[in-house]
Amino acid sequence: LLNNKLSISSAISGIYTAKFILLIPSFIVVVLGVHFSSLKNYTVLSLFIVFWAAAQSFGPVWYFQATDRLHIYALTDIFSRLLYMLLIFIFLRSSEDYYLIIVLQFLTILISTIVQCTIMSLETGSKIFKLSLVDGINALRSGWSISIFTIITSVYTAAGIFILGIFVPSHQVAIYGNADRLARAGLSMFGPINQIIAPRIYSLVHQGLRESIKYIYRISAFYFPVAVLIFFLIILLAKPAITILFGDSYIESANILRLLGLLFPIIALNTILSSFVLIPLGKDNYVTVVYSIASALSLGAMIILIPRVGIVGMAYSVIIPEAFASISLGFQVYKILRRNLAES
Repeated sequence: LLNNKLSISSAISGIYTAKFILLIPSFIVVVLGVHFSSLKNYTVLSLFIVFWAAAQSFGPVWYFQATDRLHIYALTDIFSRLLYMLLIFIFLRSSEDYYLIIVLQFLTILISTIVQCTIMSLETGSKIFKLSLVDGINALRSGWSISIFTIITSVYTAAGIFILGIFVPSHQVAIYGNADRLARAGLSMFGPINQIIAPRIYSLVHQGLRESIKYIYRISAFYFPVAVLIFFLIILLAKPAITILFGDSYIESANILRLLGLLFPIIALNTILSSFVLIPLGKDNYVTVVYSIASALSLGAMIILIPRVGIVGMAYSVIIPEAFASISLGFQVYKILRRNLAES
């Protein structure tokens, strides 16, 4: 694709047309949500949040992943973040300047996105915003399963705190929330690593399954043990970490953090099975089905466990669906490997 100017031009046109198509309902939802809520006095600020999200989503990280030059994207992104911090120190003078936090973040992300798109345009000779409805619809069709997978995992992750608040007092929500934020922050560190590894695996899959399997084995031999090591570090350091960050009044968060530490090896395994194996092999529909069932399982577990065992039940409601996903994804990978060995 990258060596075919016509194909890459069509791909870029499709991706950005699809983004514009998705931006329209997002804009409408935010406008209606603001109009019929207590945020009505913050309409302009809410719209800037949409613009910020749009500017970030238009960044062509996928292009730099595909060309094995993610460092270019990283450098422009780091520059925009440093510029944002500098502008905040210069212009933010009082609490009345709160709106500048979003406005400046939007402007710096926009600068970064423009630079990235310019680099891509110069290298490919493509017009970034040459829109094509046909290409856009094709892009939406080809990416629907990954989009649903992302939405499902995001929704059931974000909905947990809201459901927890229905059943337990606010102080208990805060205790769980402290542990949850720390665990999610740690898990997010794997994101940049996944962005580097996944494109390489896609490339190897096209060269042959055997080579890609060897590479996945090598990566997994590092990736999974690191996640296990982090889990054991959490077991050891949860109590002092919670005390330092949140104080003695939230010491109960340490036990929850230790439980959520199980997510590190489990999610690492799920990432290997789904993002490194099944999705590159075209099994994204299967992954989407697994996480759809996991989401329903999580919701059911929350409703059953939280009223009985409180925030501990909430922790188990997060762990159980991920464990289910590990078993289901592992079974599918086992079938693929067994079939491959039989054919060879």
